Amino acid sequence: MGAAFFGLFFSPQARQQIADWFLDGRISFLWIGVLITVLALVFAICFGMMQRGGYIRFKGRGFSLDEALVRSALLEFWSEELPEESIPTEIYCSKGKIEIITEDLKEDLDEIEGRLGFFLAKNLGYERDFFITLSRH
Repeated sequence: MGAAFFGLFFSPQARQQIADWFLDGRISFLWIGVLITVLALVFAICFGMMQRGGYIRFKGRGFSLDEALVRSALLEFWSEELPEESIPTEIYCSKGKIEIITEDLKEDLDEIEGRLGFFLAKNLGYERDFFITLSRH
């Protein structure tokens, strides 16, 4: 529409012809309104489709944990964060889950789980369930 009116500025003959159409009643204002409304809807739909985000979703089949890496990270955590506790006797990584077997703990198990969960998420990016099994010898 802007380009059409810009063109009319430079063409006095076309301007006169359009003015005559309006004055003679050869053009129905209803059809002009319908045309402008349809164009506006088409543009709105096109712009809406352009603004939709394109997403690609991958379904993962799980991941594997390097048991040696997990073991060294957990032993480091245990020695730095829980020096008064006995070091875990076994650490298993199976089917994307971590199991830690240790002897009786002196500290509160919930607090240890919270600190350990934060450590695993921060250092290994592991945010799944893990298990702490207490054994008595």
